[in-house]
Amino acid sequence: MNDSLLSFIKSTPLQELPWRYAEERGVSVWIKREDLIHSACPGNKWYKLIYNLVERDQTPDYLISFGGPYSNHIHALAQVGKLLGITTVGIIRGFYADNLTPTLIDCRNLGMELIFVSKNTWKQKDSEQYQLKLKDSYSNAYIIPEGGANSAGVKGCFLIGQSIRRQWNSLVQTNERQNCSPVQVYLACGTGTTMAGVICGLDPTFEVHGISALKGENTLTQAISAFVAELEPASKIKWQVHHDYHLGGYAKITDELVEFIKCFENEHQILLDPVYTAKVLFAIKARIDRGIIREGERVIVIHTGGIQGRRGYDQFNNHV
Repeated sequence: MNDSLLSFIKSTPLQELPWRYAEERGVSVWIKREDLIHSACPGNKWYKLIYNLVERDQTPDYLISFGGPYSNHIHALAQVGKLLGITTVGIIRGFYADNLTPTLIDCRNLGMELIFVSKNTWKQKDSEQYQLKLKDSYSNAYIIPEGGANSAGVKGCFLIGQSIRRQWNSLVQTNERQNCSPVQVYLACGTGTTMAGVICGLDPTFEVHGISALKGENTLTQAISAFVAELEPASKIKWQVHHDYHLGGYAKITDELVEFIKCFENEHQILLDPVYTAKVLFAIKARIDRGIIREGERVIVIHTGGIQGRRGYDQFNNHV
């Protein structure tokens, strides 16, 4: 496959965030706007798909992947398939054929074939037997793991870290910001693919903090370590996954988070998704409150997109 997907990439801004709450406590915050990478499918899901596609020896007839009813990954795959003229197939957890979510309506309108499966079938989705069955049904198909969680996905997310490093170094030279402490990079974690790529794309002047969106997910650190060892085994960057800010579990929200999102959006006119980036910013606020992030420290937040998923929350239908 040619590099037509790479041609859609544009440089996303690294913006200083005039967040009053942080400024009053002496903490400097920047935001990496990956939500602006592409109008059709903004965010980290775009990066995860790039090398899953551009390094194929031949163009597949079908792109197949897996996700839930509001999956950003499935939504991005449908968009990419439409852009490249490749038929997409989404294996969807649960039965929504008679009650399609806005995400699934978009996917169907983009030409994606939707297949709804039970929880038991979902558990088998990564098995060799199930994937062989898919390939028997769809000849010349390329199957991408849920969330784009593979080494090719990590390689794509390397570009995010690389871009941050380049932009920050330019910022330091331009403004002569002298500070020997590491720049703290914060982002959300689901599968750990994006975090692993970001780690590999940075250098030891940064340290990376992942905010887990999942409750009770104890394999993230192991998964990230394996991805990093595969792509950048000599990496010396300090990094850590934090498990205390999921607010009840994946896609769960609280009244406090809703209020936080609305206040943040009113102050900055930057939309947040409640599943990932909003919880990262919420965690940063909590860590400032607790004195973990201290006066004089510098923080970069990666906005990983996912705004289309807001449609699953009535609280945001009329906001901003």
